[in-house]
Amino acid sequence: EDCLYLNVYTKNLKPDKPQPVLVWIHGGGFVVGEANRDWFGPDYFMEKDVVLVPVQYRLGVFGFLTLTSPELNIPGNAGLKDQVMALKW
Repeated sequence: EDCLYLNVYTKNLKPDKPQPVLVWIHGGGFVVGEANRDWFGPDYFMEKDVVLVPVQYRLGVFGFLTLTSPELNIPGNAGLKDQVMALKW
């Protein structure tokens, strides 16, 4: 499944000074939503010299299913772990 990605948008690849970075994690109640350009493009932020990083993460049962059975080893909250890993990146 191709659901884990982030995009990096910047106006200038070699800026004169450091630029602020905006990491955008979409809403949707952990069930719907996406970080693609169709809904939330980078155009506004490119005018402001901001590096924009929209993050996609696992949704629904793929991201938040939790099973308490120890032999299955499915602790849950994979979608939140995806978000944390994107922030660490």
